[in-house]
Amino acid sequence: MMYLIEFYSYNYFMKNRLKPHTPISNVFIDSSLKLTKEKIVLSFVVKGLLSEYIFQKKHKLQRLDELWKETCFELLLAGDNEVYYELNFSPSFAWNFYVLQSYRAEPKELEILEEASIKYEKKNDEFRIYFELKVKELNFEQFTHYNLATILLNKEKKRTFWAINHLKEQPDFHDRESFLEII
Repeated sequence: MMYLIEFYSYNYFMKNRLKPHTPISNVFIDSSLKLTKEKIVLSFVVKGLLSEYIFQKKHKLQRLDELWKETCFELLLAGDNEVYYELNFSPSFAWNFYVLQSYRAEPKELEILEEASIKYEKKNDEFRIYFELKVKELNFEQFTHYNLATILLNKEKKRTFWAINHLKEQPDFHDRESFLEII
């Protein structure tokens, strides 16, 4: 469910509550996304019984692949053509930003980036993570749709999948039908 969208001169601000793919009643995830001419700012707030989930320890800020294998936070951005972008980051301070030429095509790492920052705070029943990415030469006006998603790895090493919408029997964050329109 979308809570708020504002538009003013290349600035977009969206807030969403993510839904689990399979019912989970002891955790809730809220997200926010801000796009400006120069940066992407994301935050996710996970509330509930966090002792059942694994949040990786901080390491150094670095670009890595396959973050989805553990607890990970994601943004997908798309325009009117088949090309779309995927941004992933984790509590370990690993992150990456890709462009895909079509649905689930081989991701290609973007090199048009300037600076990334990840911060988080964890309390007994609340985990907040913030990601900021300064970019150059990425025209945010081209984006018409987005999806926000999270994978939480539980203590039994099973992944739970959260997104704005789930329209298929299997979790699929890349399914354009589940994206929301940027207005």
